[in-house]
Amino acid sequence: MNKITIRDIAKEAGVSATAVSYVLNKKKGVNDKTRIRIQKVIDKHDYRPSLRSKSLSHGKNYCIHAVIRRQAAPACKAFYFNVIAQMVEQVDNRFSIVPIFQSDDTDKDKSLIEIILSHSTDGVIAFQGVVPEIEELLEKKNIPTVVVNPGIGVTEQTSVILDFDELAYKATNLLINHGHEKIGMIGMKCMPLFFDQSKSGFLRALKDADIDVNESWIRGEADCEANASLAMRKILETGTPTAVFCVQDNFAMSAMSLCIKEGLEVPKDVSFIAIDDVPEAQYLNPPLTTIPVSPAEIAEAALTLIFQKMKDGSPETIVLPSHKIVIRDSVRAIQPTHL
Repeated sequence: MNKITIRDIAKEAGVSATAVSYVLNKKKGVNDKTRIRIQKVIDKHDYRPSLRSKSLSHGKNYCIHAVIRRQAAPACKAFYFNVIAQMVEQVDNRFSIVPIFQSDDTDKDKSLIEIILSHSTDGVIAFQGVVPEIEELLEKKNIPTVVVNPGIGVTEQTSVILDFDELAYKATNLLINHGHEKIGMIGMKCMPLFFDQSKSGFLRALKDADIDVNESWIRGEADCEANASLAMRKILETGTPTAVFCVQDNFAMSAMSLCIKEGLEVPKDVSFIAIDDVPEAQYLNPPLTTIPVSPAEIAEAALTLIFQKMKDGSPETIVLPSHKIVIRDSVRAIQPTHL
């Protein structure tokens, strides 16, 4: 992917590739006049040496960078590291998966920009997406890119998408089928697309069942466990729903804990359902009803797409199917009032 090589710089400057290497690495062995001439050619082409060129020349690893937003919620970061671990398990030894955090403020955090400009990556898998400046740069440098779970803006990049509209619909519909009509939702407004999709599925399920919406029970503060607890408190300040749908298991755990502190019983007073099926969900008291999301399936889909793009393919975005709900004791059936 490197448009210009050390040999090209050397040829234009009328020197050896070794001399160019000495200048790039600030080594002695090149006189000042020659050093200045070489540097002018380097600056002219805005040339940056690839950090992986040596390893590639010896047939070693190709490098895929897995980009996680610094602003992502802690629960999201933990989940994405599980996906990256699955990627490492699934690739052979020709590839290395390198996690990297990237800030939405590219003026303060230029790490990914430097990696792109120095051609030090063979591909990028971006969790939640990247800011427009980075997306444009990836496109300009022709670096294969896949976005997993777009959440911060509309992207034209090939993506792995979890259908949160459908997941939210299924979760809410289970509560409705258990007789619940007073239902709240705890989501993440910090990820606008994620929140909008989840809310859309939630509202669609209520509309299909002809159930009135209590807007004060639709909360978006949850970007961490503490704020999920705050969201539950805000709900309780305006009444007590019989059930709550949470977009992540960790948020449900915090909300359940807050309810118990407030003297409510789960699921006798409030039922809970969430999305993820993290290992801890089955050991809660009561165990959490949830819809599984598989890190292994996400990893496989992302790797499939990035390898296709690295081979100059144009793969279609993959929308992962939702799994069956794992029904546990956090949801109880009640008698609906409007029948």
